[in-house]
Amino acid sequence: MIQLLKTGVVVEANKEFTYIMTCDCEFFNLRTKNNKPPHIGEMFTGELYVKGKVFYKLIFLAVISSLVIYGLINTIYKNTVAYSVVVDINSSIQFKVNKSNEVLKVMPLSVKGADLTKDLNLKNKTLDIALTMLLEKSHKLKYLDNFYSKKDNPIHLYMTAHNNTLIPLTAFKHKADELKITLQINDNGELSNLYK
Repeated sequence: MIQLLKTGVVVEANKEFTYIMTCDCEFFNLRTKNNKPPHIGEMFTGELYVKGKVFYKLIFLAVISSLVIYGLINTIYKNTVAYSVVVDINSSIQFKVNKSNEVLKVMPLSVKGADLTKDLNLKNKTLDIALTMLLEKSHKLKYLDNFYSKKDNPIHLYMTAHNNTLIPLTAFKHKADELKITLQINDNGELSNLYK
């Protein structure tokens, strides 16, 4: 254990601690040696005196600081856009998504896109769930018609800047298969197979 020794003029003393003033005009509580207090005005060297409560206050402060830092990092992580996805289903809609694959922002890029997303609460849903909900509503509003059920006319997903991480789209792909719709996923300009 490191002992912090300080030297200074005794200002106050008792059997438990001695209060000194150093040559730099700093005041410290030091442990009294052998329960024998020095006289006021004498030079005294001793180990810093710390009460038990101070130790617990420091631990409490460290725990609170850690929780605040964790909260800030988590908030920044959850609210930072990691990549964008544009869906082309007879209308265009852009999603801004975080690293947890949660939708942060939905931006219709056309009038039909605005109609399609109007009553859907897609924010804070996973991208997979949001795309599935969008596909279901498109089918319900008959935006898909016979045009997208042909193999030559797939629904396009354009994804950008997600650093080649696996993005789960199982529910979306399952719904597209159920509706007999072909998907074409374009990842930064290349057709991709990085999706479950």
